[in-house]
Amino acid sequence: MFVRKNFLINKPFQFKMIMIFALIIIFSSNLTAALIYAFLSGAIDLSNIISISSDNIILPSIFVAQAISILFILFLGIFITHTLAGPIYRFEKAIKMVSDKDLTVNFNLRKNDEFKHLANLINDMVKRLNSELLKMEKTLATIKDSADKIPGKEEHEVKKHTEDMKKAIFELTSILKDFKLK
Repeated sequence: MFVRKNFLINKPFQFKMIMIFALIIIFSSNLTAALIYAFLSGAIDLSNIISISSDNIILPSIFVAQAISILFILFLGIFITHTLAGPIYRFEKAIKMVSDKDLTVNFNLRKNDEFKHLANLINDMVKRLNSELLKMEKTLATIKDSADKIPGKEEHEVKKHTEDMKKAIFELTSILKDFKLK
């Protein structure tokens, strides 16, 4: 079983997320406290919203303040997770395209999205795969061309075409050996 020893893998990203969560908690706590204080001090009158005596105002004040804070947190949560969910969705689409053997994908993110470095790595990977496969395609065309020239030729021409095919096969082998395959 793999046990993670280092919990801070991407420090700038993780610190940014920690700060965002901490600020949301601090702000929502202060908002809740301020609303409860306003309700209890009489600055905001809950009797217009709900029918309740002033003796039993504490619990409804807490519920209303927390409801407002929860709505605020949900709004912020949607906004913040959008900068994460959007790129993840794009990653899924790009990876699906590559797994479907489409190497024309060019992965771009919006200005304020997270994971731009990962998007660049995917683009570089796709370009390198595309380049290697184009080399292999060209080499296979050379083999096919040499094989087409063999029938009905004299022995020295057959040897030359056989040498061309061996050279092309060696080239394919050298391209493939750079890949780690199962």
